Amino acid sequence: MFVLPRSTISLVQHNAGTSFITWRIAVLPIFLLVIFILLYILYAQSQYFLSRRQDHWNSSPDEEELLLSERFSDNVIHDDYEDLERVQAFRQDLIQSTIVSALAGND
Repeated sequence: MFVLPRSTISLVQHNAGTSFITWRIAVLPIFLLVIFILLYILYAQSQYFLSRRQDHWNSSPDEEELLLSERFSDNVIHDDYEDLERVQAFRQDLIQSTIVSALAGND
């Protein structure tokens, strides 16, 4: 069995403790710096997207938005209902003429 002198043991224990403390002191600022950089990146991106959203709401409507608003105006909806009524009347006439011709034997 190998026995170390008492002075060597205390030196090893002392060095182990200080190296651990030194390691924590060296790594803690780097760790905090990385955390702060990541938080800043998240903050900057959120500000960027908020400003883009604000710019979008403050900007004048583009052509697509104008077309959409025109599409849902009362006149356009009314015209769509008239078109729908015409299509339904055409279908009804087609069905009736098909039934009449089938009953008459005229394919």
